[in-house]
Amino acid sequence: MEISKEMVSMEIGCQESMKEGTDKNERQDTTLESPSLYPTFFHARDDDFTTQTWRIKSEVQAGHVFGGHYLRINGSKVSADAARNDSKAQFKIHCYYDDRLDRDLWIFESASDGKFIAIENDRIVVKSVQTSLTSIVHVKATNPEILFVKKPLSPGSTVFTLRLYSSSTTKYYLGFDNVNGSAMIPSKVRPTTKEAKFRIV
Repeated sequence: MEISKEMVSMEIGCQESMKEGTDKNERQDTTLESPSLYPTFFHARDDDFTTQTWRIKSEVQAGHVFGGHYLRINGSKVSADAARNDSKAQFKIHCYYDDRLDRDLWIFESASDGKFIAIENDRIVVKSVQTSLTSIVHVKATNPEILFVKKPLSPGSTVFTLRLYSSSTTKYYLGFDNVNGSAMIPSKVRPTTKEAKFRIV
């Protein structure tokens, strides 16, 4: 397939977004990995997305969590209580730049078991995708619950919020409490609080 200038622009945009969103003191030495390496997720036409492996760190630093506030999928739960060296805290972030929103759309796939972070029925849940997803159109049509809008707090900020991509008038945010890193009720998460703020490392 011939790669258009628009596709190249989208890839550069997502790559640059990830670089800007990384703490320079904690940045991993990673290289861009082709989405086609992950056949359990993408199949056939995967040029809409770029993919990199990162950890997601919550801005919450209080409570009873020791060793870090990194997001992880642990069995059937999503939490922000992992240490940096926890293998379950690594995610393949599939990124797509949305021209209309002027925002990156992110999908979080666990690097350890291939499951996804999702929001369903006003709960943060772990999701298994049973079919191969072939494009952003396919994701929006079949699995919008795994698609999140990344919004920096300000232009160039390394800190961002993650809102479910949804046409609902209710906004659903990823958020984890400041006691033990437990998932919060998405519709009740306030994007101005630390519980809703993250960075990639």
